[in-house]
Amino acid sequence: MLKLSAEIPLDQLRFEGANEDQIEKLILTVFNASLHSVEAEYHPVRLCAVESAKPGETIAKLRTPILATVKEVAKLASGLSSGGLWLAAWPAREGHFRIWGVLREAVGKHLFVTAPRPGVLTVKSGRTEELSFIHGERAPRPHRILSSNGILLQLLAQRAQRIEDCDQFVSCYLDAVRTIVQALVGGHGGTLVLLPKEEEFDQAPLDAKQYRVAEVEGPSPLLEWVRKTAKARKSYNRACEPAMRRAFEGPLPAPGEILHRKFEVPLDEIRAEDEAKSRWLAFTKELRKLASGIGSLGGIDGAIVLSHDLHLLSFGTFLNAGTEAVQIRRAQDAAGTELEEATLPAHGTRHVSAAQFCKRTPCAIVFVASQDGQVSCFLSYQEDLVQWKPVDLDSISQTPLTHLGLGPR
Repeated sequence: MLKLSAEIPLDQLRFEGANEDQIEKLILTVFNASLHSVEAEYHPVRLCAVESAKPGETIAKLRTPILATVKEVAKLASGLSSGGLWLAAWPAREGHFRIWGVLREAVGKHLFVTAPRPGVLTVKSGRTEELSFIHGERAPRPHRILSSNGILLQLLAQRAQRIEDCDQFVSCYLDAVRTIVQALVGGHGGTLVLLPKEEEFDQAPLDAKQYRVAEVEGPSPLLEWVRKTAKARKSYNRACEPAMRRAFEGPLPAPGEILHRKFEVPLDEIRAEDEAKSRWLAFTKELRKLASGIGSLGGIDGAIVLSHDLHLLSFGTFLNAGTEAVQIRRAQDAAGTELEEATLPAHGTRHVSAAQFCKRTPCAIVFVASQDGQVSCFLSYQEDLVQWKPVDLDSISQTPLTHLGLGPR
């Protein structure tokens, strides 16, 4: 049973109109709903406590909000889980939360409480993970490896930069990788292998049981969408430039003054900016749809293998794993600067296989999503076999390449 102790920082979960007791009740409700079977089956629970009247794309709004009880949340979640929808809740006067509708997408710094599997629960404030529990036990705070300037982010950024040297492309490349891993988490776990450019698709560390994908001439479909999305994002940035230049004309404003400056924006600039933004968002949606489709192949037993330029090489791939334990260095921070010696026991096939594959394939990056929703990442780098566990892929660095030491060559 999940127990919230005084050590759990409920004071960090700020939510307009709700106190700590209400938030605790909501978290327990979602957790217990994940343990409640509906027609002999357990279903993922996704609940969003919204902070605004326009939280996102609303599918349905109830005429009369209903009390968020364990039974009611479990019942509604059983019908919404396959569509990736969110139950939307709001604090009621009687000290509980009430469900007022269903959302397709929730936008904003709301409180997201999800239970992908029985006994596994995550609480996020916006995109920031605040609390996580596995089988009722508090899980360590995950490493945000795609937003911290460390060896893993730099290695992925370098791979993207070799294909196209621009910030927008790197960001979209990272988004594609993240979306594939998130699709693995949304399923029943799985493994994603990202091969380095220097390595051929070596059959030695791979089992014969796999589904090889026919070669595609030219860029892969996923890479093409990364390029299209990056180009659309670049166009949107350019469309915003006239307004930004106008805002900063004259002397440099004092902090906060820019918010109070009044200036007229031509209608054609507003239209151009809106059109560019709509195009960028539409391309992002298509990119993520394709990446999610690739990630869904993780439902077939075995790993998904991608080349450095995002060609799908195989799926259902078994990574040959020995029976011996593996010595690793477990990262204590997202950047990978603090490492601790550890031994990966010879049980837990996915993790051992991933570690041994990385050991034999320097600079290969392997993400492993467990059935409990946790994600690990392995990388063999400069004679160290490094593991990050758990990791959070929700936030992608917006740091320019020059600040990562990857500026134009």
